[in-house]
Amino acid sequence: MLIPILRQGGITGLRGLIIDITESKRYEESLKRSEEKYRILVENQQDLICRWLPDTTITFVNDAFCLFAGKKGKEIVGKKLLDFIPPELKGELVRYYRDLAVSPGFTPTTTFWLTHMDTSTGFPG
Repeated sequence: MLIPILRQGGITGLRGLIIDITESKRYEESLKRSEEKYRILVENQQDLICRWLPDTTITFVNDAFCLFAGKKGKEIVGKKLLDFIPPELKGELVRYYRDLAVSPGFTPTTTFWLTHMDTSTGFPG
């Protein structure tokens, strides 16, 4: 933004502020490249990858998860992870994550059985 400098009834100059955003732009581009690499890695991973909220609402699944579930990502995202867990194992999974809630900062990696959409049960990975 430029502000005119007025003297003797006329504009004698301009005052402004210039901010160099070169470093911010470099960081932004680097972040975009990094996110793209991560996205490609996760989407092409053969292991089942699923991200969900504390209430088990699924927010992301990779292609391997979709293939296993027999559904498209848009058909899975928004559903509850517990819908994919065999009934006899739901209690165990709920207890596991309830126990994690008392250990903030701990990021678990866990393996559990899932129910395929054709109702067969499979072990991921």
